[in-house]
Amino acid sequence: MFKRCVLIAGIVALVALTGCSTTGSGGTGDYRTYNKSTDVVWAATLEVLDGLPISVIAKDKSSGTIIAEGELASYGADQKMKVYVEEDTTPGSTRVKVVSKATMSPNNSAPPWPATIFKALDKKLGS
Repeated sequence: MFKRCVLIAGIVALVALTGCSTTGSGGTGDYRTYNKSTDVVWAATLEVLDGLPISVIAKDKSSGTIIAEGELASYGADQKMKVYVEEDTTPGSTRVKVVSKATMSPNNSAPPWPATIFKALDKKLGS
């Protein structure tokens, strides 16, 4: 019985630790390229995030990284996101990448934040 309790406690701890981590650096995610300068896309991305139920936790323009989270209201959990805004290989173009991970719930139950963010960016930037 004691071994079973220890095993269950270990599994719970493992799930809790992996479920509460933020997204890794880079990682896989959705991305779009905009035919606009990095400064214009950076400002537009922050405006878009501000207009959604997403909290910006940290931002660093020099590295082009925004860390944010959106609430999964039906689960009482959060969805962590990293948004990367960086120069594209095409001069005058900027690439935006959104990497998201639900914490404490499976990704398939999370709102489609990347699609929502890109739809708003497309509208704002005229793409």
